[in-house]
Formats: sequence, C-alpha cells, structure tokens
Amino acid sequence: MQTDLFIGITIALFAIYLLIGYFTSHKNISSIDYLFAGRSLGVPAVTATLLAAQVGGGMFLGTAQNPFHGLLYIFGIALGLLILGLGLAERVRAFNVGTVGEIFEKTYQSIALHHLSGFLSAISLLGILIAQILAAKSVLLTFADIQSEMFLLCFWLGIVAYTMIGGLHTIVITDFFRIIFIILIFSSICIYSLLTSPVSFFSQPNLSAIATLFNKTDIGWAQALRIILIPAFFCLIEHDISQKFFSARTQKFASISALCASILLILFSFVPFYFGIQGKLLFHTHLIGGVSPLLPVLTALTSTFFFTMALCGILAAITSTSDSILCALSGILTKPLSALFSIQPTVFLSRMIIFCAGLATLAASYLFTEKIIEVLVDSYEISLCAIFVPFIATLFLKDLRPHAAWAATITGIMLFLLFKLPAIHYLPAKLTHFTEILIAYEPYATFITLFGSLIAYGIGFAFSKKNVVQIN
Repeated sequence: MQTDLFIGITIALFAIYLLIGYFTSHKNISSIDYLFAGRSLGVPAVTATLLAAQVGGGMFLGTAQNPFHGLLYIFGIALGLLILGLGLAERVRAFNVGTVGEIFEKTYQSIALHHLSGFLSAISLLGILIAQILAAKSVLLTFADIQSEMFLLCFWLGIVAYTMIGGLHTIVITDFFRIIFIILIFSSICIYSLLTSPVSFFSQPNLSAIATLFNKTDIGWAQALRIILIPAFFCLIEHDISQKFFSARTQKFASISALCASILLILFSFVPFYFGIQGKLLFHTHLIGGVSPLLPVLTALTSTFFFTMALCGILAAITSTSDSILCALSGILTKPLSALFSIQPTVFLSRMIIFCAGLATLAASYLFTEKIIEVLVDSYEISLCAIFVPFIATLFLKDLRPHAAWAATITGIMLFLLFKLPAIHYLPAKLTHFTEILIAYEPYATFITLFGSLIAYGIGFAFSKKNVVQIN
C-alpha cells in the first residue's frame, strides 16, 4: 500500500469535486435546478449517474464478504432497473413531480400520505448512507494504513461539502468520470488476474471448489428471493432512482437510461463476484473482525500501485453512492420542511438538509456493526413494506382511492414492526410462544408483509367510494 499516493489522489479528487461544485453552483437558481439539474439530463448522464449510485462501496465490500448473497443482490438491483427500463420509468417521469411522495399527493389527494411516504423513504436512505460509511471505515481504517479517525471525518465532510455546493449538477458530472474510473480499474485487475493466474478460474478444480462453497452457504430459497426481490422492488420506489428520472429531459430518456444501466450492471456483476470467490478460495478461515476479504484479495492479486488505485476506486464508488443519497434526502425533505416553517423551498434550505443528514449519519454509523449487505437490505425493507403496493397502484390503476392507500400503508408498517418483535429484549414471558412463531416465519416476513399490504389495499378499495380520485 502506497499511503502517500493514496492520500494524494484522494485529496486531489476532492479538490476537483469542490471545484466542479463551485463552477456548477451558478446554475442553481432555484431548488428545481439544484435538486433536478433543471430537468435537462440526457441518456448518457442519467445512465452514468444511475449506475454510479448502484455501484457503491457497499456492493463491492459486501459481495466480497458473501459472494453469493452479493451476486443475488446485484441481480436484484439489475432486475429493478430492467423493469423500470421496460416502461415504468416513463410512467414515473410522466408525473412531472419531484418525489414519490408528491406522486401520492397528486394521485391520492393526501398531503398526510405524501409526508408519511417521504418520512419512510428518508429512513431507508439514511440506512443506505450508514452502510456507505461502514464501507468507508473498512477501507480507510483497516487497509489504507490510516489509523486516524480524522481522515474519515474529513473524507465524509468532503462529500457533504461538494454535494452541498453543487447539487445534482455536480453529482452528474463527477459520476460520469467516476463510473468510468471504477469500471476500468476493477475490470482491468479482474482480467489481469484471470490471464496470469497459474490455475484457470474456470478450471474443473476451481469450479468444484465454487460449487462446494455454494453448498456450504446458509442461503435458502426464501432468503435468496428476499435478497433479489427486496432490492428489485425498492428500485421501483427509491427516491434516489426516481430523482434521476425526474431529472431526465423526456420520458423516453428515463426509460432508455434505466435499461442501459441494467445491462451494464449485469455485465459488471462478474467482477465483484470474482473477487468475492477468490477471497473464499484464498482465505479459508474468517478474517479478523469479520473484515471484508476484498482488500486482502486485491493485495494478493496486484502490485502495491494497483492496490492503491483499487482503494481509490472503492472510495470513488462509496462517494458516488453517498452524494446521490444525500441529494435524494434533500429532495424528499425540502418541500415538507419549507411548508412546516412557512418559507420558500430555497437552495439554502436544501443545502442545510444535506449538511444535517451528513452529520447525523456519520454519528449513527458508530452504532452499527452488521454486515454491509444486511444493512442495505434492511434499509430497503423499511419503506418497501409500507409504500410499495400503493405506489405500484398509481402506475397501473386509473381509479385510485385514498382509503385503499392508507389501509395498505398502515398494514405494511404494522406487519413490518410485528416481525421485528423478536429482536426486542426482555419481552414478557407470555409472548415467548408468539415470538417463536414469528422467528419461524421470519425468512418469509417481507413477502407476508407485502401480501398483507396488498390484501389491505383490496379491502380498502372495496369498501371506499368509487371514483374518489380519477386519474386520466
């Protein structure tokens, strides 16, 4: 590890990010310009920023920790983008609003439902941000030979700073170059390793070893479906992704971009999976402290120079996801907070939201020690269980009824919380049998919750007045 080179590149990159933020800040006349780049993005820009937001450090490090889980997770994201690319992205863009919550307000005529969906989406995005900080800690404190917490603090505040200054304009420009850098670095290392390895990765002994690893995993069909479908479904309601579509110049551009991002993500998925499998083959025992094996694998496969560049690539991936989520959080909260304080939704307010969210997630990250993929999937689940069913209804139904949406949302929240009861310590003894039942059905919790939300939507629809809200 060439620590001086790593620190130098990192500082230089953040100096460039800040400069780009400064030079693009003059375009941010209104909050629409700041949060949605003036709704002027073309296919290359939307595709690059969609892909950069998904190819995060959490995906790399998490896939190395659990390669089969990680591969399923990537397939889930790609599936969600594919579904969006096949038509749903056009429908989302057609609403011509700024958030998923605004779609609820427009279709169900309910400001309260708008605020509730925004609150749940914000919780999910905060969880995703925490996963990115966990990934950054793993890189900086464990493998970059930088033992000072101050560097982590400066790294995170740097992301917050340039995002505050430039908004989505800055994110799009930096994402375009970051995703090229990330793909080139990791694809090159992967191809080099495949060509120079004394034993072919696709040889019979290696494939047999991979099959043995798969058989030893604790993943069942229910868990596999959960890892695939939760990210896929969350893609359909995630404000971070929707914000990119709201920023596209046309509906068709939004759809094409989602399709392109899905294809590119599938093609790239072999790279993090390859590093994860190599980690299992090279390190038969668990690494100290549950550390992701990605970086030890890179150490074994590359020179110190390319290892240093790979670390820079991982930080670039973490950065690209983090700034996108921060901007998405600002997009969700700007209008509700401006209404709460009876002020205009200004660029200054959007910037303050980014600043506060950045500090809050940094502090909260010290409370989490779980595996990165688990933090990501759990974060998706929070809002998915509550708003997925009523949101999908807005895309396919013309007769939309507020009571049905409320029934689905409340049922989803209640069932989600119900399945979290076993995690609470010191429950009354009389609930022991009940919690045992919940634990037995926990692998199916998300599907049960979504099904319950769907049933509640149907009941609410049947018992409410017809044509309360008619969407043409």
